[in-house]
Amino acid sequence: MAVNPRSDARLLILRALYKQPGYVANQEVLLAKLRELGYPFTRDVLHIELAWLDQVADVIVDQVSGGVHIATLTGDGLDVVEGLREIPGIRRPRPDELQG
Repeated sequence: MAVNPRSDARLLILRALYKQPGYVANQEVLLAKLRELGYPFTRDVLHIELAWLDQVADVIVDQVSGGVHIATLTGDGLDVVEGLREIPGIRRPRPDELQG
């Protein structure tokens, strides 16, 4: 099965939030993590993915001054990262990626 870059990146966004204190990160932290892992997303593309995740209740996205996006992992997103829930459009974690 081919890997969908967007579904893979969405899981990586959730995993990056999982590893942050309070499960919260701003767009610059998320962009750095994605780029480190080989996903050269622009801010616009990240904003699109965050909006998608916000709609399916995996993250809560807030905008602060200057248009900076801050994302917070929800319980549903935590369940995805821990492999307890599957959501179409987000790659399921491999066993070696499971958190918890």
